[in-house]
Amino acid sequence: MTAAPFMIAGTDQFDTLVMQDLAPRVLTKMGAEGVMIAALPEKGLGIAIKCRDGGVRAAEVAAAALIARFGGEDAPVLNHFMRHPLKNWNGTVVGELRAARELAGDRLPEGI
Repeated sequence: MTAAPFMIAGTDQFDTLVMQDLAPRVLTKMGAEGVMIAALPEKGLGIAIKCRDGGVRAAEVAAAALIARFGGEDAPVLNHFMRHPLKNWNGTVVGELRAARELAGDRLPEGI
């Protein structure tokens, strides 16, 4: 996984981007129906997330926040996924997906 993160998920996917920047300190794997797992081997921690609606976006937000908080990681790739703009068809920002402060602690980046 750490040697070839692209083989885990492919181009521009959460797993690939996170592991390209943070492996071997952080390992992630998105599963089906909003299931995400992450391992922080140096910390001896594992994380499992299940989004009830099966959505991938929310699982990515939660995983990024938990990795930043419990892994002590301060990485642009995690900031990107912790706070993600939602745009309409015209490209106008109409909202955002973001981790709750209770989840991200003091790691939540400033607003868009």
